[in-house]
Amino acid sequence: MAWREIERMAAAMREKIKPVDEKMIREVPNALKEVPRAEDPKWEYKTVIAAHDVSQTILNRLGAEGWELVSVTAQPGDRAAYYLKHRK
Repeated sequence: MAWREIERMAAAMREKIKPVDEKMIREVPNALKEVPRAEDPKWEYKTVIAAHDVSQTILNRLGAEGWELVSVTAQPGDRAAYYLKHRK
């Protein structure tokens, strides 16, 4: 592509770009202050140490109570730690 063609394209693009409205720059931060923030969720945590092959029934019961399984880590002796959380 020739240099003159690049300059022509750049000039055409500059014509399409509108200058920033200074009033809008001042109003946007104020508008954002008016938007209510969602309250940060409060969580309760639970750790269950059980056999590595913990029953699906137990996990389903905890899920029905609102607990969400977050992580599982292996523990010594064919055991596992099940980390759960739920909203307070």
